[in-house]
Amino acid sequence: MQKIAEIDLPVHSDKININESRNSALPAPVHGVLIGVLATLNQMGQPSVTYAGNHTARPVLAKSTTLIPTDAIGKKVALLFENGDITLPIVIGILQEPCTTAPVLSTIEDDTIHPAQSELIVDGRPIDLQAREQIILRCGKSSITMTSAGKIIIRGTYVSSKSSGANRIRGGSVQIN
Repeated sequence: MQKIAEIDLPVHSDKININESRNSALPAPVHGVLIGVLATLNQMGQPSVTYAGNHTARPVLAKSTTLIPTDAIGKKVALLFENGDITLPIVIGILQEPCTTAPVLSTIEDDTIHPAQSELIVDGRPIDLQAREQIILRCGKSSITMTSAGKIIIRGTYVSSKSSGANRIRGGSVQIN
């Protein structure tokens, strides 16, 4: 005959199963995504993260579903937990913060603008930058301004024009100095 471990309690019930008391002390499983912060990456590229519900004073070593770049340290990460266990985090991605410095681009409904003529290829992808009034590109003491009237102003401390073929200056009138 096998005997189950029992303890005496000073309440109405005289006996309780120890296995039942241990199960009720475990934290509830975590379901869904929890947001944490990437604290470090070790030499093997394994992340350590901090998050709400972490009962240790240190970041917790985590698994990851993707390679994490070192410049992601300090950024928010999306976490899932293995079998719902709060002590076993898995990084499933890095949260992308909205860019606050770039202008908000919108489609301009104007028949005079032809997107195919204004495409710029960056990293193999076309970028069509359009504006209703003007576009100004600035870098240090130089700038290029384009207006909706068709005016282009190039300013700088030194302006150079080079060509492997003909370099033409054409206009209704051309003024030099």
